[in-house]
Amino acid sequence: MEKLLIMYDLPHKTKQQRKIAGRFRRKLIQLGFNMLQYSIYLRIITTQNEKENIISQVKQIAPKQGTVRIISLTESEYAKMNLLSGERLPIENTFTFPNVIEL
Repeated sequence: MEKLLIMYDLPHKTKQQRKIAGRFRRKLIQLGFNMLQYSIYLRIITTQNEKENIISQVKQIAPKQGTVRIISLTESEYAKMNLLSGERLPIENTFTFPNVIEL
């Protein structure tokens, strides 16, 4: 299992820019991403094929203006992230896959 992080910085000065940014955010959520922090979204992936498919879909919906970055991290790499303040979100600790059985 890996985690895909989407990080973006989109312009939001005009009403149209805010509309584009909101649409991008909603599409990320439809693709199964959860907000980790403002403008940083997280999705758990289980296969290389799923990863490639999601990256392809994000490329298609990424706005032309601003920046959108994506990084794939293994569970062990993600676990090394230092949380300096606040608490981990439930999505960071919970895996809810229909084909995974917890023992």
